[in-house]
Amino acid sequence: ASDVYKRQVHYFGRTGAYLVISLAAVLSLLLATDFLVLAPAARLALGSGGNLKFDLKCHTPSLSHALSGVDNARAYSNFEAVARLYGRRPKVPVLTATTLLVPGYVDSVEVDRIARFIAGLDPSIPYSLLLFHPAHAMSDLPVTPLSQAQECYRAAIQHLDNVNVGNLHMLGMRGLREFIDRL
Repeated sequence: ASDVYKRQVHYFGRTGAYLVISLAAVLSLLLATDFLVLAPAARLALGSGGNLKFDLKCHTPSLSHALSGVDNARAYSNFEAVARLYGRRPKVPVLTATTLLVPGYVDSVEVDRIARFIAGLDPSIPYSLLLFHPAHAMSDLPVTPLSQAQECYRAAIQHLDNVNVGNLHMLGMRGLREFIDRL
């Protein structure tokens, strides 16, 4: 592969954090972690044109423990801290959020609470709802049903301006337009 597409991966030990730096047309940055290395990563993302993607699994702390084994308070406080940078670069957002729609766990009530939280910071922050695919420890669960995805989408768009639904191919759809047409 050409040097333009080379990637560098940096792992931050016991925090479980990793950075993927891709030297394509624009340097991009993705950080997936519980954000123990937040300040340097936020500065790097802002300066490089990169993005910090927060996985806001749920809003309810007990549900966070059930899904990930950790409290979610730090993720929310860190999201709030990075949101202060959002207005400095809104066209190429320094911050985005995602929520995996785990059947039986993450419903429209959880998504509504997350969307209200994000909207309280800035309703234009991009938010993606991701359809769940069964794997590993949760292989006994189904793919997110269309009805759940629709309910969660409706909850999110009540508060936010930029909501996407990802992994729609798992429901046989080609994209968000087809999903919206089925609402």
